[in-house]
Amino acid sequence: MFIVVLVFAISLLVAMLNGAQDVGKVLGVSSRGAGRRGVLDYVYYSLIMATGAVILGSRISRTLAKGIVDFTAIELRNSLTVGSISALTASILIASFALIKKLPVSISQLVVGGITGAGIALGGFKYINTHRLLIVVSSWFITPLLAAVLSITLYFINEYVGRRNSPRALFTLHACYLYTSLLLLNYFILSEVVEPGLSITYSPLISLSTVALTTLLTLTRKHHVEERVEFIKTTSHVVVTLLLALSYGAHNIGNAAGPLSIGLQEVIGVGDRTMQLALLASAAGFAIGAIIWGYRIAETVGGRITPLTPETSLVVRLSTGLTILVLIWMGIPSSITLAVIGSIAGVGYARGLKYVNTKLFLEINLVWLLGVPFTALLSFSIASLVKLTS
Repeated sequence: MFIVVLVFAISLLVAMLNGAQDVGKVLGVSSRGAGRRGVLDYVYYSLIMATGAVILGSRISRTLAKGIVDFTAIELRNSLTVGSISALTASILIASFALIKKLPVSISQLVVGGITGAGIALGGFKYINTHRLLIVVSSWFITPLLAAVLSITLYFINEYVGRRNSPRALFTLHACYLYTSLLLLNYFILSEVVEPGLSITYSPLISLSTVALTTLLTLTRKHHVEERVEFIKTTSHVVVTLLLALSYGAHNIGNAAGPLSIGLQEVIGVGDRTMQLALLASAAGFAIGAIIWGYRIAETVGGRITPLTPETSLVVRLSTGLTILVLIWMGIPSSITLAVIGSIAGVGYARGLKYVNTKLFLEINLVWLLGVPFTALLSFSIASLVKLTS
């Protein structure tokens, strides 16, 4: 029982650190920026992320629980528990250092590195799913490029529409943003409760109906063109941020829930109940960490890399959300940090080199490159020590 309590406590701390990182990133790229946020904002977005974690988080959690290392095949007593404790402890140490330095770091990457290091220490390379690991690692390089390309494309579309100085064109653009965000939200939520074919059919219909109703209400209630444009812009901003928060929670809850479910398997067995308990516990820690520490990451993301305007923040949020949801659909625990940093850098470089804090950008990338091997090494050392003393 002591071991289970230990796994639970360590997983909760990972979830708290993850919540701080993710809510900080969402609020940092919000239309109002990081500096004008209160406690209620952190509570609000942490609850949205927790909701996304519980609804959609099982896709990534299952990958982290058994997709990288087959701990059940290792002929060693308590291999599941030892592996999860080693991976989480190593991740906590590196993530805590990043939080102190106010640097956005990918806890998904750290956990993958930790699980891999523990698996090698306990059973050797033969228990590592090399094919799956290569896919995950490859996604770490694809993610920032995809996010950057999307953000640059959206930025120039925004610029083109803005130069036309046409309220109708601006209204249409934000209506398209609204439809895209609703389509993705509806698809991923419906795919968890209905058959895939039905979610593909219903998602466009529900999204199109919602946009049509919103447009109708805007045209009937707003008398001036400027008011209509401002209303649809505000609505699209809210929905895009909701999309981002839900996708963050869904993607990153697996960092804690995956390893936690591994530890719980030895007590209550393998099954849906194990994953549900792990998701709920991790979601609670996610929300707590976001409220306590989220502001530290929001300060860096919100303006230290590149200054964000309401227009560019929308571009960053939409391109990041699109990138993340593609990863969730594929069940790949990539890096939200790389997605959001890639989006921010893409917007910054699209505006010009002078708008990007290149030194900070390189520092963040250095943490990314060194964080995973350091976490794997720490996890390997912890697991090896436990193996020798048991």
